Amino acid sequence: MRRAVSGGMITPNEEAAASCASKTAGLKLAGIVQTFLQRVQAVSEFCPGL
Repeated sequence: MRRAVSGGMITPNEEAAASCASKTAGLKLAGIVQTFLQRVQAVSEFCPGL
């Protein structure tokens, strides 16, 4: 998913930006999963039969 710059070279800035973007996406995904698990836990406390 990398953009090719002049001559197919990737500048360090673009490399860093791509790395940062993927880390941010990973953190966001982890946060969503954590929130989902907390909700499931809360629901199971309210409804022991589930």
